[in-house]
Parts: sequence; C-alpha cells; structure tokens
Amino acid sequence: MLRRFHLIASAALLLAGVLLPTGAAAQSFGVEGGMTLSKYHFETPAIETDWLPAGTAGLFFVLSEGPFTGQIEALWARKGTKTAAGTEITVDYLEIPVGSRLVFEADEGQNIHVMFGGTFAFNMQATQTSEEVFEVIDEDIDEIDFGLFVGGGVEYGRLIANARYTWGIRDISDRPVEAYNRGFSFMVGLKLWGR
Repeated sequence: MLRRFHLIASAALLLAGVLLPTGAAAQSFGVEGGMTLSKYHFETPAIETDWLPAGTAGLFFVLSEGPFTGQIEALWARKGTKTAAGTEITVDYLEIPVGSRLVFEADEGQNIHVMFGGTFAFNMQATQTSEEVFEVIDEDIDEIDFGLFVGGGVEYGRLIANARYTWGIRDISDRPVEAYNRGFSFMVGLKLWGR
C-alpha cells in the first residue's frame, strides 16, 4: 500500500510539473471523456483475448495555435482484457499522453486534425473478476506502462471529438508471460478556455 502511495505521489508531482507551466502557456484547455476499447496482446499465442469496453475522462491542454501544435492530457483510463474463459482483467491508469497535432483548417472555429505521440500510464489499481471471484492483482500488473498513439479529431467551436489507437510498447505483466496493452479511445470534449 505504501509503495502504491509513493507511485501515486510521484505521478501527481510529474503531472503537476508538466501541466502547471503548460497551463500558463496553453492556447486552450478543456475537459473530455468517453470510452476505451482495449485488450492485451500476449506473446503466448495460446492465450485468447477479447475487447473490453470501459471509460476514460480528464483534461486536455493545447499548447499553441497554427498548423502544428502540441497537446498534453491528464486522463483516468480503464483498460484491460477479457479471456476466452470469461475472466475480466481491468486496470485503472493515470495516463499522460504527450503528442503533436497537425491541424487542417476547415473554417473559422472549425478544423480537422491528426494526432500522434507517446503516453505514460501509472497503474492505480488492477483487478480480476470472474463469475465467482473478485480480487485485486496489483502484484501481477506492472506499475508503469508506455505506449505510442495515433489518431484524429474534429473541432467545431468549443466542441471536440477524437479517436485514437494506442499501442503499448512495455510488457505490463509481472507473471512469466509477456502482455502488452492495445486499444482504442473515443472521446468528446469541451473547451473551457481559449480558441
């Protein structure tokens, strides 16, 4: 428990160190939320997995205006997988995507953009559920995950909608089998400040 507290405190300090100066320099910021559709990619082919729908929500900061901009987010994201036996593994992450946006202006106050970058995720709690069992499995899922993402979105006034695919590049399993996060996120957002 103390180890997890240290991890959360470290993640909060990292987040504050990134977002506080970013917030002062941001062109815009807002809130966003939606759903994730994720599953694990196991290096062992015998383990079959299925997609797990869940939720995500948080803040976004756009760092400048123009055709090429930066974006940083602070998200709660639930990810995981379903197995063929009906077991669900879920992990609640504090996720910090850091990336770039290539913006194509469609009209005043409207645009289409593509996004790409990397994401850092901190395991807040991992659980496993089946028909009769619910257990916390923090010791089986690594505390930190890294990934790459690519996606796109549209803006209309203060409303934003985006979708992305995240490809985990770090083995998150502390069991003797390699597992990697894979998944989609679909979010809608509202600019609270900025253009």
